[in-house]
Amino acid sequence: MLKKNLLRQSPDVLKAMLKHERREVRIAAAGAIGARKLRFGSELIGLLADSEDDMRQAARRALGLISGGADYGPSANASFTGRDAAIARWREWWGRQ
Repeated sequence: MLKKNLLRQSPDVLKAMLKHERREVRIAAAGAIGARKLRFGSELIGLLADSEDDMRQAARRALGLISGGADYGPSANASFTGRDAAIARWREWWGRQ
């Protein structure tokens, strides 16, 4: 229900929801952004450094949708080094867009 509600929100509202205090809202907002292919690559890439793995994976899935299927990681439970490498790859991709 949360994701369905967020799918109807404006891009500005969805962008703000990426900073919501509740993790579930941030995850649903990332999903809605990905589903709508909104161009919030920088914001989603920033979430790849989140302390919660499920948030990182939601951002990864959204970036995959926006990119048309690219997947630069990070894998679930990636190390800090792995996360940093994935963030660098996503930033490189975003810079070419």
